[in-house]
Amino acid sequence: MTEAIKDIPCPVCGSSRYRVLYPSTLGDDLPVFGYDFSPEHNRTYRVVACEDCSHGYCSPRPPDLYVGYHDVQDAPYLENREQRILTSKLAVARIRQWLDRGRLLDIGCSTGDFLTVAREHFEVEGLELSRWAVDLARGKGLKIHDYRLNAIQASGSFDVVTLWGVIEHFDEPRIEAEQMHRLLKPGGLVFLWTGDIRSSTARLFGRRWWWYQGQHIQMFSERSLVKLFEDHGFERVWIGRYPYVMVLKSVAKSMMRYPIAGRVMRWLVDTLRLQDVTVTFRLPGEMFAVFRKR
Repeated sequence: MTEAIKDIPCPVCGSSRYRVLYPSTLGDDLPVFGYDFSPEHNRTYRVVACEDCSHGYCSPRPPDLYVGYHDVQDAPYLENREQRILTSKLAVARIRQWLDRGRLLDIGCSTGDFLTVAREHFEVEGLELSRWAVDLARGKGLKIHDYRLNAIQASGSFDVVTLWGVIEHFDEPRIEAEQMHRLLKPGGLVFLWTGDIRSSTARLFGRRWWWYQGQHIQMFSERSLVKLFEDHGFERVWIGRYPYVMVLKSVAKSMMRYPIAGRVMRWLVDTLRLQDVTVTFRLPGEMFAVFRKR
């Protein structure tokens, strides 16, 4: 059992007006922290949508879920390092369209794969709560902060902040947006990737949309994402589709949340020996957003 769950007003605009999208399948349990793609991984708290800003979020839910990340050990995550490196190269190339050098902070850096690519062009630091991931990242010679964003004292020091599949985990995104604003230099940039709850893929897959996971408690729309950052001292620069690289054996594993399609995909990959073939996806609903500090 966890600490008592409680109703949450909209984490973006503060409204208490919402409509229920999906009932809870977690009850009072904690979600799975990690990416094993088991049936337990798909259980979520009740998902609601704000009637005022369109933001999707989990309510009710336990407070301070972030503490659950300290003890995460996610061995399956290590299997996909190659595809994260390839994806990171695409992300860094996009960043360099706006800025070619400077200090970069990667929030939720996990084992540091993105940072190992980014340090070829930037002076990099990471932030990560999982002790297991911190040890692995530091083993790569990376500077990693193992505490929450508000504990970093280097105000106005960074040119770039990145969040790759991270903002949907935040307990209080408004506070985190304020902290990013504090840490960035004037004109500094935020680059992030997250799902779009109003996208065609989200509507098509319904509750089986891959962004609905127990540890994802914020489900942004483009509208609510822009509102969050504009309300906290940023301007919208660009929003497009995030390019991510996957090997087909990983695609087949991820698709097992759709049993029939997953079994067909695994059969094709195994039969045709396509396990190590890489594919770059740019799917609807995979937001790649850029914001600038005003």
